[in-house]
Amino acid sequence: MITPGLERITRLLTHLPSQTYPTIHVAGTNGKGSVCTYLTSLFQRHAHTTPFSPFQRIGRFTSPHLLTPGDSITINNIPVSSFAQISSHIAFINSRENIGASEFELLTATAFTAFAEEKVDVGIVECGMGGRLDATNVLVNPIVTVITRLGLDHQAFLGGTAEAIAREKAGIMRKDVPCVVDSTSEDAFVEEVVRQARMKDVSVTLTHFVPLQPDEGSHKSRGDADEHDATLPTSPPPPPTQTNDFHHTLSTLNPEIVTKLRNIPQTSLSNIWTAYLTYTHALSYFSLPHPNSTSELNTLFSTMLLTPNPGRYQSVSITHLTGRTQPIILDGAHNTQAFTLLLQQVTKLRKHPADAVTWILASTASRDPSELIALIPPQDKIVVTTFTSVEGMPWVQPCGLQEWRRILEVPENKRAIWRVEEDAVAALSSASELAEEGPLVVAGSLYLVADVLRAVQKR
Repeated sequence: MITPGLERITRLLTHLPSQTYPTIHVAGTNGKGSVCTYLTSLFQRHAHTTPFSPFQRIGRFTSPHLLTPGDSITINNIPVSSFAQISSHIAFINSRENIGASEFELLTATAFTAFAEEKVDVGIVECGMGGRLDATNVLVNPIVTVITRLGLDHQAFLGGTAEAIAREKAGIMRKDVPCVVDSTSEDAFVEEVVRQARMKDVSVTLTHFVPLQPDEGSHKSRGDADEHDATLPTSPPPPPTQTNDFHHTLSTLNPEIVTKLRNIPQTSLSNIWTAYLTYTHALSYFSLPHPNSTSELNTLFSTMLLTPNPGRYQSVSITHLTGRTQPIILDGAHNTQAFTLLLQQVTKLRKHPADAVTWILASTASRDPSELIALIPPQDKIVVTTFTSVEGMPWVQPCGLQEWRRILEVPENKRAIWRVEEDAVAALSSASELAEEGPLVVAGSLYLVADVLRAVQKR
């Protein structure tokens, strides 16, 4: 059961090492984990290329985990070796003091303790849900806060309107701590975040995007842009936002890098730019110069483009499982905003608009999968399944197969071709048969993606 609040985590932390290390706190509906991943790569690149870099040990705490709970807490991209020992000690304190902390609060305390014991130079922390009352919102020394793309999600806990959700996410803002906000969200979200920033005396850097012609490179003017082309960021509106001129940055990059940026999913581009702006604020905190040479910028953006992001538009082979020769796409998109953006990218896989994509879907029991099915084009084929129990997250339950059958029998949800399979491996086999050599996408739940990755790695 999820009970938001800071009282339990605060009590727990009084029995643990002090948390004085600098942190970057990331909230949002979609893109949080990706921004954290890109930031880790940027700091590690600085450590590898800059003498006396202060970024030798970078902690990262993201949730949910992909394969095991220990995956969610890393130092320099490696899961902490002391995870079991620390988590056991914290569970003992929770029991001894009768605190009643939730599983996520125990995991958060484990991450913060690991960071303190490992003496991280920077801790990158992703909110679990919301922001204001999220267990992570007890950080002692945040140096930058980040709010990624916002959408309607977890309304039962965060509120049913854009304004209510934006207020909860903006709860991580701190006076005199800069905040980077991905402004590709709908206006109502962004406007409320900016209003909250003014009330809290927080300086905000907004990201904005305008189209860029495929063959025009970085010198395309805004006036010449075609609204149907891929998008790239530009500078934000007036104060309280800070100015960031992406076009100037873009003009210094090698043409090959610009081409790669243009061809990645819009969501990835948005996350890359958000991470870069956050990184520059961190450099300012440490009184370090911002990247300004062509070689520096090329290196940074190349680093992010090459950063693996498991479960986010990830291409994997399942030939050894099903005999299918074409790779499949894995994406943890689980809400309507993320799924809509995924559909935009998947459209590029269709050779012709009428071509079918085969989907493997799963969902948590707390969500209505009909919202995702309604977005899928009618010619597409759907295979639905469930996922295995999630370690350390007993409140997460899958939508059952009987419920899936009921949902797919509803007239507005019906497809000409759909199947129900008992698990991820059976779904992969069934979907491969249906798709033949056409596109095959696994989505709807990061927990399903994890089951597929386990199957791929096992055999």
